[in-house]
Amino acid sequence: MSVSLETNELIYGQMLGGLAFNEVIFVGEAGEEVDGTLMWENSNEVPDVATDKALWRFIPGSDVYKEVVGTLDITVHRAPLVVEAVPVVADRVYNPSVTLADVALLGGTVKDEYGNTIEGTWSWEDSDTVPTVVNDGYEAVFTPVDVNYETVTGTITVTVAKATPVIGTVSVLDAELENTTDIS
Repeated sequence: MSVSLETNELIYGQMLGGLAFNEVIFVGEAGEEVDGTLMWENSNEVPDVATDKALWRFIPGSDVYKEVVGTLDITVHRAPLVVEAVPVVADRVYNPSVTLADVALLGGTVKDEYGNTIEGTWSWEDSDTVPTVVNDGYEAVFTPVDVNYETVTGTITVTVAKATPVIGTVSVLDAELENTTDIS
């Protein structure tokens, strides 16, 4: 028999003590059952996503036995985030040479499940898109500074006004060439 867990998966933010051990019996050299306490070395630890092993300790109830220490494989998943407020952008006039890469994302608030504000940056999912007058908003991605959290997306409203066309000027020489007919 060995020390094992009911599940070895945590979401970042959960304490190691939340992982329960399967029932295990420790025995002495003569096969006798050894009473004691099986516990995590630090049950209050909140492991990072990169953590893949956790230290456990068995403390016998009798002074005639030594403590036993070991590790178990664990998996810590990134914690989900919630977009409380998406960034905003300045209103603009349609311009076919301006893409979302040219549109600054201002503000925005993202929180973890405990209500803590998470630091990070917003960027456009497809920064090469030219924002149009008729649109349903454009997707932006929030990338947290702390790698223990998942990225999250939000739809950003981009208000684009119609552009006003202007009358172009044609040089006099171009106009004369257009009016010339070939009589050959």
